[in-house]
Amino acid sequence: MKLLLIGVLALCLGQLQAGPVAVPAKKVPSADTRALFFAEFTHLLDGIAKEALASLSSLEQNAGKQIASVEDAIQDLEQLYNEKVLKEIERYDGALNELSSSVSPCFESVPQNIRDIVQGARAEAGQCGKQTLDRVRKIQENIEQHIQDGAEKVKQIVAIGQKCLQENSWIGDQINCALQNAPVAVSIVEDIVKDAAGLIGHTSREVSALAKDTEQCLAVAVQGAVGEFNDMLAQVVGCLDASQSGN
Repeated sequence: MKLLLIGVLALCLGQLQAGPVAVPAKKVPSADTRALFFAEFTHLLDGIAKEALASLSSLEQNAGKQIASVEDAIQDLEQLYNEKVLKEIERYDGALNELSSSVSPCFESVPQNIRDIVQGARAEAGQCGKQTLDRVRKIQENIEQHIQDGAEKVKQIVAIGQKCLQENSWIGDQINCALQNAPVAVSIVEDIVKDAAGLIGHTSREVSALAKDTEQCLAVAVQGAVGEFNDMLAQVVGCLDASQSGN
């Protein structure tokens, strides 16, 4: 609503160009007229700039919260991995304990094999975390670039009044320049607001995809460990069968 009011005000200022500039047609605007006009114009620009800065601040806060949630999840990744892998190991404890009731060289390598499987899966899980953090950094860099670009545009808005004063020596031209550029300032802030809203939506989708991809990556690491556990168990059973057949 505030942006709409600003746009209407700027449009009204622009329409003044169609007629004399708030002074009798044959009289040159006075210095007091110029001072009053540019005081009001500067106030208008400040309001437009604040609207743009509010959008950039909202973008930064929203993205910050989403990225923080991903970083928290990464910190919990190893714990989540341990829970999943340990649960899988527990599934094999009963079978291994039952088989190991008979003393056999078939079990000599089992403890080391389990350690190797767990370490290998942990390395894969760590790679999942690294890939996620790399993507998080890219999202952050993209947001930071958008904020920097928006901040530069805000500087352009604020500088409009001063630019009109510096580039025009006649008071009437200075005021006319300001009237012409008021809609430009509104257009700039509209672009900033639109860009911020679009980036917030894009970031939400990226974060959601990150969560799914990380979970899938972790699931692959765990599933790989499960396959190796199955192979190890099959080897132990095969070894036991072979030794019993030999006896």
